[in-house]
Amino acid sequence: HNLDASLEFGDGQRPGMACDFVLPLEMQPYASPGWIRKFGAKLDASTPSSALIHHSTGIEAWAEWFRHAGIAADPRRDGPVYDLMWMAMNAAANDLGAVLLPPYMSGDAVATRRLRRLSKLKWRAPKSYYLVYPQGQREQRALQTFRDWVLAQAQSPD
Repeated sequence: HNLDASLEFGDGQRPGMACDFVLPLEMQPYASPGWIRKFGAKLDASTPSSALIHHSTGIEAWAEWFRHAGIAADPRRDGPVYDLMWMAMNAAANDLGAVLLPPYMSGDAVATRRLRRLSKLKWRAPKSYYLVYPQGQREQRALQTFRDWVLAQAQSPD
């Protein structure tokens, strides 16, 4: 199989491939109204580790978010761990824990009041999203059109 192009989460380094930065992964904490009634709307060192949902995209994200927030907490991974962010988001919307999500993913759940943002503080992951394609394909018109569209979508606020 030859690769035409892919959107990948990584460090932007692929031998023989062009890697164009698309957007960072910035995450904020969200929880359901039911979770907030039980644990409160403020995350702090007393928030139980078992009440935090993790996803494999950023398995250390909670520890990093707490450190970035200046909260002396080192949450263990006692809470559920999901491979996909959308699974973690759905678990949070069903009162199973608080979750760190990028705003572009949480928008619909917030708009429908299934989730509420717990803090405006964003944590930026060390990896980002990249458009990856063979370096020799850079001049192809179809790829240029797709690349321009992807980059424009990443820059739009919605």
